[in-house]
Amino acid sequence: MLRPLWLRPKPRRLHLCSSLVKGFASLLLCVFALTLSAAEVARVGSSIITADTVRETAARQGYHLYEEASLKKGLDDAIRFELLAAEAKRLGLDRDAELQRRIKELLVDRLLRNKAPELDADRTPTEAELRAYYEAHANDFRRPTVVRGPVLTIFLREGQEAAARQKAADALREWKAGEPVESVLRKYAEDPSERVGGAQGSAFIEGQASRRYPEAVAAAMFSLNSRGEVATPVETPRALYLVGLTERFNGGPQSFEQVKRDIQRAMGQAQRAAAEAAYCDSLKKQFPVVVNEEELRKLRQQLQADTRPPVGPGSPP
Repeated sequence: MLRPLWLRPKPRRLHLCSSLVKGFASLLLCVFALTLSAAEVARVGSSIITADTVRETAARQGYHLYEEASLKKGLDDAIRFELLAAEAKRLGLDRDAELQRRIKELLVDRLLRNKAPELDADRTPTEAELRAYYEAHANDFRRPTVVRGPVLTIFLREGQEAAARQKAADALREWKAGEPVESVLRKYAEDPSERVGGAQGSAFIEGQASRRYPEAVAAAMFSLNSRGEVATPVETPRALYLVGLTERFNGGPQSFEQVKRDIQRAMGQAQRAAAEAAYCDSLKKQFPVVVNEEELRKLRQQLQADTRPPVGPGSPP
């Protein structure tokens, strides 16, 4: 018995033809979209403004892309940009040394990003390698001790050293007697910032130099262990310092598991640096490098002659 035509299976040839038609239509749409994107909408001198440029400019400015007025604004912005760029180039601004340096930096950044898959292609370190790195750099993963407390500065001026030492002794006596730290600082501190907010204290991190106080002050602060304890006056060539402890957080070694990710990151950065160095060495075959040792020596001598010792913290105002 014959089935109705609409129930009969369609020949495979028709399925194949339908797929080919759909694929060809999709290809035509892609080609049309690419052609439309690259279509020339305007020209400023020798620079071409494409449909893509207009759309991207309008989107970047937050215009509504489906409104004719917005696309016109996008086109106007793109034309304005090209006009200004053309005038800058006519004036020779593209030859500015700072701009050339910035362009090189952008090019280098783009090159390294393009080369990233190749430069980062090294294998992932094994657990044993991570542990070996941890053992070899144990001090790098030690949590530092942190202390915080108020500091009182009394400057030493020529001919007034005895008066400064007496002032420090008076301040220390009142501080130890239980006078509020704020009152002692307002009365005796010669650093204005200490008088205003010094009671909140300054933080000192083990292994890191203080930007404000000399090393002897940090050492005195680290020598304190109990909250409220005050050290004897610390004397430097420029000033006398009194320090008191408010907080202390003792450091110590961190476990392998605590720093495992840090080790992975450090090893990855080292591998990337080695890969970049090897890549640059390979480029020397294509771009020979010549160093003028005599000029380098002169530069080194000039820099040494121009170097001046920095002014230490705690200088009198």
